[in-house]
Amino acid sequence: PAAAPAPTLSSSSKRQDGRTVDEFRPVYLKAGVVAKAAGSAYIELCETKVICAVFGPHPTDGKDYLRHGQLDCSLRFSSFAQQERRLRSAQSNSAEERSMSMTMTAALVGSIQLGEYPKSLITVNALVLQDGGGALAAAITCASLALADAGLLLYDLVPACSCALVDDVVLLDCCADELRDAASETTVAHMPSLNQLTFLKQDGPARFEHTSEALQLALDGCCKLHERMSAMLRSRAQESANGIVA
Repeated sequence: PAAAPAPTLSSSSKRQDGRTVDEFRPVYLKAGVVAKAAGSAYIELCETKVICAVFGPHPTDGKDYLRHGQLDCSLRFSSFAQQERRLRSAQSNSAEERSMSMTMTAALVGSIQLGEYPKSLITVNALVLQDGGGALAAAITCASLALADAGLLLYDLVPACSCALVDDVVLLDCCADELRDAASETTVAHMPSLNQLTFLKQDGPARFEHTSEALQLALDGCCKLHERMSAMLRSRAQESANGIVA
């Protein structure tokens, strides 16, 4: 007979990788990674790796006058990002990338003071180098860092994270193996300083109490990420200032 699947949590309430239910995978953030971009960033959550570059604001010549600037986000997966993508058709993968690109735009557009950039276009290009789970949330977080690195006027940073319901347990920042067994997944993007949601999506059925728990856990996760993002940007600004002084 086939071996029984390992339980979601051990007897000590730890996940298979040793994390607690509300613990992120190891997070690495870096800004200024693409030399020719106006701003750029890189995020790594264990086996999930995303790089983003921001270009603009560029004038939108030939178009009608725009009182507010426009944001255009593009998200793509590398050919080796995820094994499952290799098994799907190119048409299916392209449709998923278009949908995720629109989601990125929706999650980020409210964080930029677009009224300060009339008749301008700001472009964000995100590339998922490796998808070990939570690629969309990682891309939104990375793109927000890149927008800040570009020196654009922002209302706030936009961290994003997801929670999944696995065996009736809500888990923060799931890896790919956990997501394969998930009954539902909730993705949240949030501006903690303003206490404003910019994006919320749930895939799959869940009871009300699980949905509420997932939302709160994701919001708490966004606040933790926000602190990490802010600290990294402050450190980068200090390094730049020291370089100018030197």
